Amino acid sequence: MHRQLAIIGGAVSVGVAGGCASVILTYTSAWAEEIFAQYPLMIIGILVAPFLTWLLYRVTHVDINTSTYGVLRATQAGNHTSPALALDIIAGTFLTLVSGGAVGKEGAAIQAGAAFSSGVARVLRLPSAVIPYAIAAGMAGAFSALMLAPLAAILFIIEIIKFNDEQIRSPYLLMIPVASFVAYAVARLCNVGLPWQVLSEGVSATSTAQIALIALGSLLAALFAMLFVASMKVISGTTSILLARPWLRYLVGAVVVLAFVLVTHGVYSGTGLREITAVMHGSVFSVVDVVLKIALCALCLGFGFKGGEILPVFCLGALCGAWWAPIVGVDVVFMGAICLVAAFGAATGAPLAALVFGVEVFGFAALPYFVFAAVVGALFSRFLNLYDGKTFTLGVPLDRP
Repeated sequence: MHRQLAIIGGAVSVGVAGGCASVILTYTSAWAEEIFAQYPLMIIGILVAPFLTWLLYRVTHVDINTSTYGVLRATQAGNHTSPALALDIIAGTFLTLVSGGAVGKEGAAIQAGAAFSSGVARVLRLPSAVIPYAIAAGMAGAFSALMLAPLAAILFIIEIIKFNDEQIRSPYLLMIPVASFVAYAVARLCNVGLPWQVLSEGVSATSTAQIALIALGSLLAALFAMLFVASMKVISGTTSILLARPWLRYLVGAVVVLAFVLVTHGVYSGTGLREITAVMHGSVFSVVDVVLKIALCALCLGFGFKGGEILPVFCLGALCGAWWAPIVGVDVVFMGAICLVAAFGAATGAPLAALVFGVEVFGFAALPYFVFAAVVGALFSRFLNLYDGKTFTLGVPLDRP
């Protein structure tokens, strides 16, 4: 009984840790975007942001190449994550955003949640057998707090960590749902989360042709998600070889991003939250907006700027829906939600989480379309996704060691 109470206490503790990681990241990211909006000349900072981030990682003795994928694999193997990573990824994301870059915060929150939870597990002296579940629970908590979707967060972390059969049957797996709901409560208490809009029961297609076009929109969103993932991997893989020295890679990346932001007047900078909010209020966008947002996010993440990769996926999905909705003749929020679910499932390889996420935050009005979008995502993600461990160099896939 004492051990069971200790495990439950550990789950609650890492849930609080994951929730706090997301709260901190939410406020620092919002602050960074606000500063850049008020002082556009902060774009000059993009020339030094990656170097400051590199210096911070070096001072804290954390590998600058630490990625969400690497943290996931370490967690699955039961290895600890350095608590210093939380500071590094939050500060790195802030530096990218305050200087006009375009990155998300969910992937960063997952890393920070893992780092905080690893520290909590050490303090509580949890048994080694519990470590992977404790860290995974913190990651689920971080995602739950940002997305305001505790059920989807549970499935998402289990799907992307890829626990083996023995780990799935472990009673310690229950730490993940406990932490997810605790973190959700933390987020509600701190008033953070994304501006989701529950769909009206009366919003739907009115003809067979519309249904077919909505399905086509899901396919397009999944294709855009694949374009983003492929572009990011190609840029990352190619520049890591052609620009092998980190300082040279950061310098070239900073110049390219600076030029892009200046040419586009900073319209596509930021986490994508601004665009998602606009779509949730019915704003219409063009296909050019989708492509340019993908381009800037892929450039920033591909060249090694710190930040998350999931919110850009949400953003491009929502933008795709906002472009496609007037063509189909349906509500923008309705189409945006469907395309967002399709992009989420395709890019992450977590179709069940995408389906549950759609229902959890948008309601049941579009359930049949969410099912189709999740299936589309599952099919596309079999070939390529953010967490498949592959990188690309000049179009040739290479397995990451």
